[in-house]
Amino acid sequence: MSTSAEPQPSNDILYSDPHFHITATHLTIKYYYFPVPMPIVIPLTEIVSIDTFEDLNLGWFSLKTRYFLPANQLCIVEVKDDCIRKGFSVDDHMAIEILRKAWREALAAKNS
Repeated sequence: MSTSAEPQPSNDILYSDPHFHITATHLTIKYYYFPVPMPIVIPLTEIVSIDTFEDLNLGWFSLKTRYFLPANQLCIVEVKDDCIRKGFSVDDHMAIEILRKAWREALAAKNS
């Protein structure tokens, strides 16, 4: 993982929204966490899993009506050798599929 002080990946961006962007080799989460509003760059080959809030069954505890309205989907990424998962909002639900496809392709390229 790196911060914005390091050079950004030069690959073409596969997807971008106000919360993150995906290239063929990296995931960049913008405004990673408070109080450090710096982006974090994660190599796709360092990702262990990509899940949604629903995949992990994390919504069972909430009974707030705002969750019944259409909203952003939440993506949760587990990174190798890091005990804290990275979570971010996704504006377009297809972005998670784009991220998963780029992740699979990056792992395949690494293993070949």
